[in-house]
Amino acid sequence: MRHSISPPRDGLCGTPIAPDDPDGLRSLLDRARHDRDEANHRIANSIQSAAAFLRAERRRIGSEDARLALFGAEMRLEGIARIHRYICDRGGNGDVAIRAFLEDFGGGLRHALGVDLSIESDEAMVPTRIATQLAVVMSELVMNAVKHAYENQPGGAIALVCRRQGDMLQMTVSDHGSGLPDGFSVDRAGGGLGMSIVTGAVESIGGTLTARSDGGAVFDVRVPLA
Repeated sequence: MRHSISPPRDGLCGTPIAPDDPDGLRSLLDRARHDRDEANHRIANSIQSAAAFLRAERRRIGSEDARLALFGAEMRLEGIARIHRYICDRGGNGDVAIRAFLEDFGGGLRHALGVDLSIESDEAMVPTRIATQLAVVMSELVMNAVKHAYENQPGGAIALVCRRQGDMLQMTVSDHGSGLPDGFSVDRAGGGLGMSIVTGAVESIGGTLTARSDGGAVFDVRVPLA
């Protein structure tokens, strides 16, 4: 049985576009890109709308524990929306300039959490899948510092340093709080959602996570780039 391949069409039910019609093909590709970008922005907007619903609920609830839990969920959704929008605005494929990416994402965290977040990073091109997970880790560790080092008070100083070391990328997040509890280990960090998200994100990109006290809590993430 012989099969024939139909030529592309101008729209879902439009007229066929001849293979030797470059203008028609270009128009079809442009329309497809436009539709993809529109869908991606709608996804990001929908995620941010869900975060807004949580924000409204948080303001209505009287329990402090419940408000903090909703705030954490709200920040995670807004972080996912920022990551999605940033990646899609830049094509969604290939590599990401990690310094610009972290600075852009960090700006959102500064605004949302009211922290004094400094970012120092090497210029390096990083696969999108790694950059995405590093942003998740960054968000969780910054929220962790706000909660534990600064007791949810605004203005706390947090530093992020990202360095390329050969075929490895190291990202360090540190604060100026009282440091980690005695005997703390990332392998025995308990059932906290934040640390579970961090360890899961690091493992998903083949990285390692270590923690120490040095004038505050310090978390080091090392990820292979090759």
